[in-house]
Amino acid sequence: MVNYEPELMYALDSKSEYADWKNVYNVSGSDVLYCPICLGRVKLWNGQDPNKTYQKQRCFHHIDGMCSRESRIHFAYKTWLLKQGSKFKVGEITYEVVNSEIEKTFHTKFGDYRPDITVETTEGKRFYIEIADTNKKTDDYIEKWDELGCDVLELDVNEQLIKATTAEIPEFDIIYSSSTGECYIKHYTRQDYDDLITERKIYWKRKDLIKYKIQWERLDWFWRKLQDFYSGTSKIDVLIEAFKQMESEDQRFVCKRMRGKHASLRYELENNYTDKQDIEAAHLQHISSVIRRLNKEFGYSNCDEYDHTRLYKKKKQIYFKNTVFHIRENTTETDVYDCFYPIMKKYYNQYTILFRKKIKEKEEFDKKHKEYVELQLKPQLEKLKRQINSCNNKAWNMDFHIDIFSCHCLITLSLLGYWSGNINLFIGDVDKKDFKIKDVIAKEMNRLYELGINGCHKYIPMFYSEIRIMEEC
Repeated sequence: MVNYEPELMYALDSKSEYADWKNVYNVSGSDVLYCPICLGRVKLWNGQDPNKTYQKQRCFHHIDGMCSRESRIHFAYKTWLLKQGSKFKVGEITYEVVNSEIEKTFHTKFGDYRPDITVETTEGKRFYIEIADTNKKTDDYIEKWDELGCDVLELDVNEQLIKATTAEIPEFDIIYSSSTGECYIKHYTRQDYDDLITERKIYWKRKDLIKYKIQWERLDWFWRKLQDFYSGTSKIDVLIEAFKQMESEDQRFVCKRMRGKHASLRYELENNYTDKQDIEAAHLQHISSVIRRLNKEFGYSNCDEYDHTRLYKKKKQIYFKNTVFHIRENTTETDVYDCFYPIMKKYYNQYTILFRKKIKEKEEFDKKHKEYVELQLKPQLEKLKRQINSCNNKAWNMDFHIDIFSCHCLITLSLLGYWSGNINLFIGDVDKKDFKIKDVIAKEMNRLYELGINGCHKYIPMFYSEIRIMEEC
């Protein structure tokens, strides 16, 4: 356990009734003074090594021990809250004390609660005050505070010591608001309580319903039984009964927030909704979880671009290929699993395995040819295109287009803008070690050249045109 030792900015020069207050800046390092809280001896903390720089703030340090929690409670009580007419601030509001008591015990259905100080004010308000301490209480308080219905404040005695020297009004921080049910200093409550319960309490208060306190109590009662169940001191049927006492929308909210360690318990609670529509919706959700499990088991998904085979639910029917299963009120997850598992397994073995093998082969084929196109074919065609298009007499023009998806390559050639020809290549045929794209293009260029020499018609080679090539291209 970590001991809490206050960093004192003020100390007393004696234990007498007429002692003067001293601050850390008007004493020397050798002066021995007294803690105003516990009257123990203190001296200025300067560090052990004068050659080192310390980040610790200049303060008084206890010589013989440290302040106990009890000493801080009694100091706060006698300094600020003992006398009738004493005042303290919460936010912008100043309250006047009528009566105050130390460690008074209050009984609730969630167990006893003993605040450090209980204060009653002239406005008729009661506050419970906790003294700031790093040795925090470990009990769950918030459900007790809900039942008692009073604001809870925190007082940091060390922070407020300056107020004791100047007779200023001390300021308290609010821990818990009885009007919203919210805990503002989070180390007084648990994160999982905030996740499951706090938001619903705020919701009910905003509704401004007369019965919001009843809803708070049911939420807190469920929370307590949930903790009892996890600790092994209570059985699940007790927890389910507490769950059934909540409003339907609270049941839905709590179940929606139950993730992680709560997931398996969430299933049991959803089966015990008090609203019939909620039971039906939960039933369909549980069926959907089986559908997801079966699809995952066989690797089926609606995101597969090649295979759209999958098990799916539409309203109250479940479909797989030609099989249709009707969901009834008494249909269980086991019924769905037992029905579809053998059907899906048979289909998987007969069709899916072979289909996926073909898909894998196709992917390997596509990958191989894509590499060939990018690393070999395309660079060769780019080089030939530059050479042909830059010939001295500008007689030739070449271009090409590669469709990687259909594995085809189209090469276009034209002579003098009049005679033209196309070369259609299937990349599967091209990808051979003895294949030379330059020879294929040269052959087509020779064919076009012959047409030009003979003066053949550009569309019908058996006819002659009036245009002939009169010089070598």
